[in-house]
Amino acid sequence: MRPFLPTAIASILFSTAAFLPSASAQVIVRERGTDTQNSGAMDLVQLQGGQTLLQNVELLDCTLTGFARKDRLRLNLPRPGQTADLPDHVLLPGGGSLWRVSEGLDEVLLQITRQGSLRTLLRTPAANGGIASRVSVAPDGEAAIVSAGRAVWCVDLTGEREATCLTEHLGSLSISSRSLRLNAHTGYFISGDRLYRCPAGATGADRAVSVPLPFGPNEELTQELVLASESPTVLVTLEHDENSRRLIAVHAGGDLEILTPLPEALPLPGLGHDLGPFTAISPDGSHAAWRTEGASEELYITCLNGGPVQHVTTLPEYPAYLDNIGVLAFGISNRLCFFAGDRVISGITGAEQMGAADMYAVSVDPSCGLQSRNVSGTSGSFTPPFALPGQMALEATFLDPLGERFFVEQEPLEGPEFISTFAINAFPGQGSYGSVDMLVHHDDFEYYTAGTAILVYTEREQGSTDIVHLSLIPAHDGNGPQTIDLGNWHPSTRVEQVAFSGTNACVRLSVEGEPVALWIDLLSGELLPILPMTVGQTLEIGSPLTFDHVGQLLLGARRPNGRSGWFKVAAPGAARSLSVPARRGFFLPY
Repeated sequence: MRPFLPTAIASILFSTAAFLPSASAQVIVRERGTDTQNSGAMDLVQLQGGQTLLQNVELLDCTLTGFARKDRLRLNLPRPGQTADLPDHVLLPGGGSLWRVSEGLDEVLLQITRQGSLRTLLRTPAANGGIASRVSVAPDGEAAIVSAGRAVWCVDLTGEREATCLTEHLGSLSISSRSLRLNAHTGYFISGDRLYRCPAGATGADRAVSVPLPFGPNEELTQELVLASESPTVLVTLEHDENSRRLIAVHAGGDLEILTPLPEALPLPGLGHDLGPFTAISPDGSHAAWRTEGASEELYITCLNGGPVQHVTTLPEYPAYLDNIGVLAFGISNRLCFFAGDRVISGITGAEQMGAADMYAVSVDPSCGLQSRNVSGTSGSFTPPFALPGQMALEATFLDPLGERFFVEQEPLEGPEFISTFAINAFPGQGSYGSVDMLVHHDDFEYYTAGTAILVYTEREQGSTDIVHLSLIPAHDGNGPQTIDLGNWHPSTRVEQVAFSGTNACVRLSVEGEPVALWIDLLSGELLPILPMTVGQTLEIGSPLTFDHVGQLLLGARRPNGRSGWFKVAAPGAARSLSVPARRGFFLPY
């Protein structure tokens, strides 16, 4: 079931005689133990010189918070790492990564820089609460905010400043790490029912100050904040119960703007929901939008700092039957994009799906009011009134790595599931809509950033047999959606990791429990073995891969005796052995 690998390619020999000195400070996770058995203990070791950086460490989850799920593949934003056999970690825009580890009695926040070197950002005793698993990173990747030792710290990721404690003057706090938010202007977090603001943000955070909020009787502060990416304005939700919430905008200096004076049935922001967010703020903090619930779902938008609240989904522009709204996001020129559909017409009534849907965009024109357009256009109506229902049945959505087009995972009531895609930069011209040629009969889609392309894993039926199918979707080139077929695989196949640099990527698979690693040319989709085989010896690449800062692949391959062979690969078949101070282990991805 595997794609055929030409024998001539697989038999190329790599050099084992010459050891290639490395100018990189790349970090190796060295596994302790014998050649055949891992003791579970690990050290972090620098490749060049073999210096032990940290001893007896355990990798812990370091989970990104504050970004919408639809942005999880974006290259220009912090994003979650996608390596199956490693804990959660954060990949930074432009290169580099964040990791949380325990070392002895301490917990440590680490950064692998884009050059591959290791920086210790923060260390605190585990007995004092350690370092929280959630971390918020500024959109440009230059700073992060984290809870550690019952305090909040701002850590600089450029190497120019030491970590700053923002709460030393406040004493010991119980901090909601889920609430941590940071941009270049301001940081926010919640402790108990108090909102705190750190005025200077990522540019050199100042001490946290409490922001008084206008609590009503029996209202509490919910933990999910919505922070503008380029402004100090944040949206907070006060809750009496799930059917009685109010939305508040907090501006620079702590000025408040009550957007919903009376309690309403507002959903929580839903940043982690497949069909969220349900609350949005424009990058410059000038506009806000939110969904309300009830007999039908409705959408509202306002210009902040005193503008009127305007009802978007009203007659005659939008049909009365429209009752399912989600995936709110502001784009170019503060245009609000959102998906909207209908439960009755589509027959899809669950909260996890949206039927009879299209994607719309609306802008606020001071002279003309609201200007709307149908971006996806599956109904055939691109301008109001939008009298006909859309044709999409959404289960999940996400943006491509460059943020140029939406991908929609669709699950119709009848027929196979499929993925569709359309450009989002078409407004105010006619939108383009086309389905990606990928039909499946199971609900198991997985997506991986592969440079500017997307690697898609699906399960499908071929006759009476289940198979796994891999495809590559290149970056949008203006000629409509395309896919590159990477072949059918055994149904047990799982994607463990995708690493990339420039126009090259490497995918690490598990096929029938055996490791398989392949080099992908992202332009042509050609698959090649990363390492050729020496005569009489098979090497298994079963550990994480990483590209260094000059675009060469670094990896450890397991020999039959259990010891790792270490290699730097410039191109398929062009591998050189490395002299590495570790018998077993792997390179730490960044």
